[in-house]
Amino acid sequence: MKPYKQLDHTADLSCSARGKTLEELFENSARAMFDIISGGRAVKIKDEAEEVEDIAVRAEGIDNESLLVTWLNELLYLSFSKKILFYKFNITAVQNFSLSAVSRGYKISDKTHVKKEIKSVTYHGLKIIKKIRYYEVNIIFDV
Repeated sequence: MKPYKQLDHTADLSCSARGKTLEELFENSARAMFDIISGGRAVKIKDEAEEVEDIAVRAEGIDNESLLVTWLNELLYLSFSKKILFYKFNITAVQNFSLSAVSRGYKISDKTHVKKEIKSVTYHGLKIIKKIRYYEVNIIFDV
């Protein structure tokens, strides 16, 4: 008999995002991620927040997929390190696999506003697809 056994464990969550432009796709992907984190209350909770902050965010990648992962993981890092729950995203430029943005969020003093903790954004199956009228992507989050 082995001294261990493997257990099935699902530690992922996925979502699909769309946008007419790459900027809108990236903004909507971030909005989806923070809606998951806040249990769909990211925009509603801001009215209860004491302090709102605008944070400049830059990200770079080697292609659009890596840029998306870097962007979302940077937002996760900033959210965790600065204790901010983001609810608004304004990407000013996406070019040459580089991104500049200003993200707005509110300070959270504890985890009462965090309904689902996301550890990171994965590359698993990530592919940005250009449709006729919009871009679409399926994102898997490690929770």
